[in-house]
Amino acid sequence: MSGNSLIPCHPRSVSNIPFRHARFAGVTLLELLTVIVVIAILAAMLLPAISNMASRMDRAKCTMNLRGLHVATEFYLQDHKQWPQIDPKLANDHESDEYAKLWMDTLQPYKISKEAWHCPTVQKLLVGDLAPDPAKPKERIDYYPTPFDSKEITPHRWAEQPWFIERGAVHGEGNLMIFPDGSVKTLDEFMAKVKKK
Repeated sequence: MSGNSLIPCHPRSVSNIPFRHARFAGVTLLELLTVIVVIAILAAMLLPAISNMASRMDRAKCTMNLRGLHVATEFYLQDHKQWPQIDPKLANDHESDEYAKLWMDTLQPYKISKEAWHCPTVQKLLVGDLAPDPAKPKERIDYYPTPFDSKEITPHRWAEQPWFIERGAVHGEGNLMIFPDGSVKTLDEFMAKVKKK
């Protein structure tokens, strides 16, 4: 026999080897329930994190809206040498949306859209009886401006006087507020700072 020769295989050696029939390769009910329980536990662990992330995104959107209003109002101050003189008493008339329209119209030339006046969290809360009537659409603002007199320096005179205050404490730490320097704080942060003084 040469060194490269193959050893012939007997036909019976492979085909006639007894083997046990493999069990059906399916999944048992117990295995399926185990997988479902594990997925449910993971989902329960992730749900608060996802919810927390969504609320943080809403707060970030609110902060961005406030900063946009601040920049637009700064440009308005530079152009007109005064704070917008819109009567704050109009805000008390809940049947009218004139106050909201006047503010929206005032800052619209500075690229502030109507959506920038709406807090996403407040928007989500306006459902059911609180939802606006689509038959009677009304403008609304979720960030209330502080009324200042017509002197050019007044809005920058007091560093601790917010320019805009969010409608409600919907982010868990008090209303968001933006100050003359552009910083955004919650009402709780602001009050803690005031109490320290």
